[in-house]
Amino acid sequence: MRSWIGPLAFWLISCGSSTTDETTTGNSTAAVAENTAYLDFAPQSSTDGQKLAFLSLRDAGAYRVYLYNESADPKLAPLAKTIAIEPATDELITSLSDDGNWILTWRYGTEKNYLLLNSFDLTQQTTLDLETGVRVRDLSLAPSGQPYFAYTERKAGVDSVHIYSFTPGSPVATAAAPVISGEYGAQFAVSGSDVYVFTRKTATDGQVTVQYRKRSASGSWDLQPESLTLSAVDAAVPSAASAFGLIHAKTLATSRLKAKLGTYTTEAENYQKNVGVVQEAQQFQGFSATAVNFSAGDWLKYQPLTVGNISATADGAYVLVTGYDAWFCKTKVQPQNQMVLLNVSTGEALPLIPTRESGTEPWTGLVADPCSHFDQDPAPKAQDFDVSAVNGQILSVTGNRVTVIFESKYTGDREIRRVSFDVSDWAAKTYANVVFTEISANHR
Repeated sequence: MRSWIGPLAFWLISCGSSTTDETTTGNSTAAVAENTAYLDFAPQSSTDGQKLAFLSLRDAGAYRVYLYNESADPKLAPLAKTIAIEPATDELITSLSDDGNWILTWRYGTEKNYLLLNSFDLTQQTTLDLETGVRVRDLSLAPSGQPYFAYTERKAGVDSVHIYSFTPGSPVATAAAPVISGEYGAQFAVSGSDVYVFTRKTATDGQVTVQYRKRSASGSWDLQPESLTLSAVDAAVPSAASAFGLIHAKTLATSRLKAKLGTYTTEAENYQKNVGVVQEAQQFQGFSATAVNFSAGDWLKYQPLTVGNISATADGAYVLVTGYDAWFCKTKVQPQNQMVLLNVSTGEALPLIPTRESGTEPWTGLVADPCSHFDQDPAPKAQDFDVSAVNGQILSVTGNRVTVIFESKYTGDREIRRVSFDVSDWAAKTYANVVFTEISANHR
């Protein structure tokens, strides 16, 4: 899994740009400035949602990794509390394996620069010392229990991908040769018994080539013939590697317009067409012969205007896209962030918008359509919609039960929440047994 940088800014021509972080039924409140003293972000989670790692600035403004363990007491604790860290050193990136067993962290300071590989229970540990001044990004641990990790090293202005293997129980890391020079952004995927790693390479014209390698029986990572070209804009948006290949964002020409909004408005058709599709999700199939259905009518109806984050289950059966959207209700235009869950096999889509009774804690429900609330006359009780939810990540789908984590800055803090729910009916867009867990809420 990998960390994330915020969505692209864009304009809603029909209603102006949105700067609102909070919305209630009666009116929109002023945006709440983000309080960096309580900034929690870049969550990484096991697929069962029981173990998480995230970055935080709550510790006197220093970047620190915090661990969340559902079965521990206390559930939340800084990594540095157990493993000593020099005061002038920041923990700048982290990655957690999908089974929750391993955590990889980059620590950078005036005296030391190194990668730290730990078992989540902190009983096993190994370090990789890096040269002073070398910068690191894009940490990645392979899924499905595969003992590999990768990182991008930037030295003298040149990127290179380093891949390591390790043996659980005695986690001595062994480098794969050769180093992949001039590339960055390694993401692992497992398809059947095969392990793949996607990387990216920037050309002089700013375009980015995505390519992938397969782990061979001899232990090498063999470059495969297929490749994908992305614009610099699209390459900046996170992508999701899974058994279906790589799911990525694609920026479209403004002539491609949204069709979904007509269901929710009585305005003239040209009013709806003032909003163009800015981005959509696509698939680079790579090693998969099966395509993800991003053209189904249900998905097209609910896809966000912009793509801020993409995640997928390891088997590729479900994809979650977080993005920015606008709902053209009869009584108002409702711009907001939202998550959309896609069932790959059927093309059915579920918008996920956290909600609660206005001004209360905690969040208690999910809705698929805010217009069903705004367009009631008279309006029901005041309702808050979390219009600031970003970086949604799909963790698991077991039967009808879905588990997702996401970031939110509704109250000015950036907080991490987990939500689990049953999909009662994909066609009717209904949920049941919704349970929110406050992973890092900062009530003050």
